[in-house]
Amino acid sequence: MQVDGFVSTVEDARSSHPVWFGLESDALASSDDVGAAEAALGVEFPSAYREFVMRFGGRYFAFATIASVDLESDWSILTLNERADLLKEGFLAVAENGVGERIGISSCVLRTTDTSHSDK
Repeated sequence: MQVDGFVSTVEDARSSHPVWFGLESDALASSDDVGAAEAALGVEFPSAYREFVMRFGGRYFAFATIASVDLESDWSILTLNERADLLKEGFLAVAENGVGERIGISSCVLRTTDTSHSDK
């Protein structure tokens, strides 16, 4: 689902089930916030997730918690992925459902730094 379709779905759910959205959310992310979280994790987020956190922030959405790029938040994407230890397998967790299952993106783009040097 693209972000615009998700926005429509969220607005429909918010009007029919307002209690699902009664908890506070983290602040909306800026481009700098997104960049800092990407650097901390060593990944490049998909554009849909970048747009999502800039539009909604991290928060409890109905029956899942969507990770925030606020690195100090209880809902931090950094904390979620360190706890799950799935990045090394190319899986970026962006949400959890409260019973230990992670929801995310497989084959995310991992950033690497080439530290090898050639003496040629």
